[in-house]
Amino acid sequence: MPESGANIGLYVKSGLVMGFPTVILEYPLLREAQNLGQVEPGETVAWSDQDTGSRVRLAAGAREIGNAILPGLDYTGEVEAIEAHGFGETFFSVSGGAVDGFAILRTTPFRHHDTSGRGYVHVMALRPGADQERVLRSLLRQMLGRAASVGLTRVVTGLSARYPDALDLLIHSGFRSLRAAIRMVDRESPPEIFRTSQAVNLSRWAG
Repeated sequence: MPESGANIGLYVKSGLVMGFPTVILEYPLLREAQNLGQVEPGETVAWSDQDTGSRVRLAAGAREIGNAILPGLDYTGEVEAIEAHGFGETFFSVSGGAVDGFAILRTTPFRHHDTSGRGYVHVMALRPGADQERVLRSLLRQMLGRAASVGLTRVVTGLSARYPDALDLLIHSGFRSLRAAIRMVDRESPPEIFRTSQAVNLSRWAG
């Protein structure tokens, strides 16, 4: 993303064009995660608590969700990297044995001397057709509870304006918009990148 509008020309010369902006949102943890409602036992599980067989099933579910949102989209590498480096935790919303959504919470700062108290929703994706409000709330309740338990004061995420339904869900769940960032994409990108989508697909780099 360009640091400012003055850099756009340089990106355009490199074959990039402006896509949907990325909205930066924040959830202040002064609000109680319980306000998001109760979660049924077993509805949301943490990756770190699972055995090998369960991880295989959860990863397969995550790949199915990614592929349903955008063919070839696979966030499982991010799930594994977050755990390998001790950066946070991944939560999965499970219903009837199927993965309805998952979210990666990063609890460590990107900069060594960052004392802002921010955690990050590194990735979140929900299965198209699932009860998105229910799944989102179950994941948020676990993430916000975990963030508060490790001393964080706020949780931040980035969401492409390409996903207006997801933006509406987050705003109604208590997130507030801080700013928007310019997003440049390859002019030869698939046409769907330049159309809005009803999917819920959050990350700092999702177009």
